[in-house]
Amino acid sequence: MLRLRGRALGRRGMAAVEFAIAAGFLSIAMVGLYDFGRASWTRMQVVSAAHVGAAFAAAHGFNANLIATAVTSSSSLATLAATPAPATVCGCPSGSAGVAFVACGSACADGGGAGTYVRVNARGTYSFTFSYPLVSNPLVLSATALTRIQ
Repeated sequence: MLRLRGRALGRRGMAAVEFAIAAGFLSIAMVGLYDFGRASWTRMQVVSAAHVGAAFAAAHGFNANLIATAVTSSSSLATLAATPAPATVCGCPSGSAGVAFVACGSACADGGGAGTYVRVNARGTYSFTFSYPLVSNPLVLSATALTRIQ
């Protein structure tokens, strides 16, 4: 009976050691998942800010200062900026490329004139809790949105 009891105690001790080793790896993995999840959330906020700026330009026309304000006020991210500044560009609709940029006043392949678009950029940064191989810290995230205004 003592022999069986000793084996049971040994197995419990072994399970405790295995749990301690596994818990260390799991906690490191959870911190990494949290860190990359926050970076992903920050990326979504930057993309959303660029789209908010483009929607503002579509609704109110081109005003670089107001569009930049719409971008920065669309999120609570402290590092969010409309960089580079919003700009107008001219282009023709293209089935494969979306918009083919041309000189303003040019004629498009379909015979119509080039449309005026607003390019809105948003940029933010995320600082990781720990340094990871092959990942820059801080991570610079940027997005661009394009909308036609004329």
